Amino acid sequence: MNLFSEDRSHLIHWKDKVQDIWWDIIIPFKFMRWRWRDFVNGIENVIKYIPAVWSDWDFEAHSIYRMLYYKLKYQEEFFMSDRPWCVGAKNTGKQIKIAKCLAKRLWDNDYLSNALIPHEAKYPHLLYRNFKAIPEYDAEGRIKWYKHVNEATEDETTSFRKCSQHGEKMRKQDSELLFKMLDKRIAGWWD
Repeated sequence: MNLFSEDRSHLIHWKDKVQDIWWDIIIPFKFMRWRWRDFVNGIENVIKYIPAVWSDWDFEAHSIYRMLYYKLKYQEEFFMSDRPWCVGAKNTGKQIKIAKCLAKRLWDNDYLSNALIPHEAKYPHLLYRNFKAIPEYDAEGRIKWYKHVNEATEDETTSFRKCSQHGEKMRKQDSELLFKMLDKRIAGWWD
């Protein structure tokens, strides 16, 4: 084999050595850095979401709104900060803020008390449940059960019913708006 021949494939070129060092040493360190960053981010997420997960009940629909609220809250904080790279980050943050407020309203589920404000102004002496419990006794003088009697008049009951329907209508409207907004815009809420 002649060293001065045209075929020098048996010699390892210095660029190949550098490339081998790059793939064998540097790239694994980059992957380790990314893995470490993902691990730290996961720990931060566990700590951030403890309030949402701690009081979660499997049978309760409001837990979904609570978790959605926390997710949207942290997304809004990110998009309103200086960290995002996308062009319309502040606009995206405003959209997320609207969705976050809707999720918070659905989580609080305070629609009936808001709808009852005119009812309470008109009938201030009434409570939400205006029933009087009258005990009924057996032959030995012990209480068998309580008979519940409604003390409200027909006008008061009708007013309460209308307020209840209005509160349910507001809740349904917020729910539809939130999920339409998520359906339309959630694909664009990334950086």
